[in-house]
Amino acid sequence: MAPHLTRENLEIQTSLSWTTAIFFAIVHIIALLSPWFFSWRALGLALLLHWLFGSIGICLGYHRLLSHHSFQVPKWLEYLIAFIGALALQGGPIFWVAGHRLHHAHTEDNNEDPYSAKRGFWWSHMLWMLYPDAKFFDYEQYSRYASELARDPVYQWLNRYYLLLQIPLGILLYGLGGWSFVI
Repeated sequence: MAPHLTRENLEIQTSLSWTTAIFFAIVHIIALLSPWFFSWRALGLALLLHWLFGSIGICLGYHRLLSHHSFQVPKWLEYLIAFIGALALQGGPIFWVAGHRLHHAHTEDNNEDPYSAKRGFWWSHMLWMLYPDAKFFDYEQYSRYASELARDPVYQWLNRYYLLLQIPLGILLYGLGGWSFVI
């Protein structure tokens, strides 16, 4: 059984990131509007984008391709898959890959594993983002764990602007199906 979240197993992270907390709150409040904007086409698109961004962008791209180098593809396709991953709102590729590599390297160390499951379910799924440790969130510190990506200008750009990529995506979705597709 996972330990309870206590001050002892939150040795480093002590201050709440209000920016992150407010962002998550807004996203979830907007999601509560979905019953009033429901359409079957929007549901189908949501499932398709969940698969595309999550399975292709994160699992295949960020995880297998960039973090573990499990396979190789032409550079243009690597960039395209990473771009798709950036649309998943899980951070830029340098941030994600560095965090994942640290996670694998330090699974037995609560303080060096960014989202250690030993700190409990809630810590490993979201609290690690709400109580950020600079060594996992400061570019100068985490980028050295994905140094090959940090040297690439395309990955630097994706890492810096992944959040802004949501704006053209939202505009495209609105153009295709209105607020139903956006929400």
